[in-house]
Amino acid sequence: MEYLSYITLFFGFYCMYIFYKLQIKRDLSANGMLPREVDPGKCKDKDGYIKGVAVPILILGVVTALYSLVDILRSRLEIPFLTPLMWALMAADLAVLVWVVFVLRKNNQKYF
Repeated sequence: MEYLSYITLFFGFYCMYIFYKLQIKRDLSANGMLPREVDPGKCKDKDGYIKGVAVPILILGVVTALYSLVDILRSRLEIPFLTPLMWALMAADLAVLVWVVFVLRKNNQKYF
């Protein structure tokens, strides 16, 4: 099941890329977090949306990448102390994911 760790690692880096596109380029069109039926050009307050969404997406990306890196190291090197760390990061990743979903839903309703 190590290939799933690589997929989650890619997702973590993708979230960091979305943060880059939001913060640096101010581009909502590359945001994979918008619903399909939403037109990015019809955002009521682009800066407010970016301010409300960018940091949670970055936190999700970092936590997901850390979790998948620890899981890859644990499965490759079989270091015993990495297993509890992996489970803690998995729980943190799940909690951050739920938090980001609520933040995205709130900001999508507020600004679109």
